[in-house]
Amino acid sequence: MTNEQPAVDASGGIQLDDRSNTMGVVGLIFGILGLLTCGLLSTFGLIFSIIGLSKSRNGTAIAGLVMSILGFLMIIPLLIGLLLPALSKARQVAQQSSAVVSASNTIATWKSEHDGTLPSDQEANENLLPGIEKMHGSIHYAKLGDDRYSLSFPGIDGQHGTPDDQVWISDKGVLSKE
Repeated sequence: MTNEQPAVDASGGIQLDDRSNTMGVVGLIFGILGLLTCGLLSTFGLIFSIIGLSKSRNGTAIAGLVMSILGFLMIIPLLIGLLLPALSKARQVAQQSSAVVSASNTIATWKSEHDGTLPSDQEANENLLPGIEKMHGSIHYAKLGDDRYSLSFPGIDGQHGTPDDQVWISDKGVLSKE
């Protein structure tokens, strides 16, 4: 062991040797905390580690930099896990909207070819919509009146006619989601 005494400046204060690289140590601490928080504190670790590296290239600053980068890499799977369900839902809504437009156009064409009358439930479900179902999934037509019909898609349970169905109503050619 050495018995080195800290240097004393002219005013009588003690001068600390900055070989410990305080910024590098702080960067390492935030880098480790960044790993423990799935990257949330990694930005601070990165900043302090870079400052620590600019002062002196010691192991703590480099370790803090590595830990911070690993923390950032942990954010990627977390973001993917959060975004995939939203993207899946957006895709489902887009497919459903496309199916509604296709079905309403098919029904409008049938109506114009049949003296302005809507098809029966059987006619629409058996003859008009199966081609659309192949492209867009299960869809069910129900005639509600002379100029009114519904298009429904099964909800989470996969069954038509249950409370979780997604239903679109066409009233005099105007579509709205119920």
